[in-house]
Amino acid sequence: MKRKNPVEIGRKLEVEVLKLHQGQGWTMHRTIRNSYMTAAGPRSNGNDVFGAVDLIGKKVGERTLWLQVTKHTTISNKIEALEAIPWDDRFDDVQIWRWVGAEGKRDSLFFQVYKRSEGYEFRAENRIRPKPPSSAPGT
Repeated sequence: MKRKNPVEIGRKLEVEVLKLHQGQGWTMHRTIRNSYMTAAGPRSNGNDVFGAVDLIGKKVGERTLWLQVTKHTTISNKIEALEAIPWDDRFDDVQIWRWVGAEGKRDSLFFQVYKRSEGYEFRAENRIRPKPPSSAPGT
């Protein structure tokens, strides 16, 4: 069985989040990554904004959206990296979009969103399911 490329999965997740926001009228910017192969497998040169942000969104009448997209089960290191940046909650909406799902269980695939404005607390109502489920990234 061929091992899935984590760099490619990460890219697909970012594009999925980008498209979800564009569908809601956001103008989005995505960081560009350069991938390369090593003896240990695929790697990518990180190009995150401030070393922590994958996507930036602008929409008239809304705060600037700063998104970190991840498939990691723990987000503490993502929070630490984001909190090192001097945000102003009047102008910045900082969120972590964590991909959750199990292989072969398409009905349980979703993004769990953690918002800085909510102290990055887990809230079940902050689940976003991609549409359609059959095109879910990383499956």
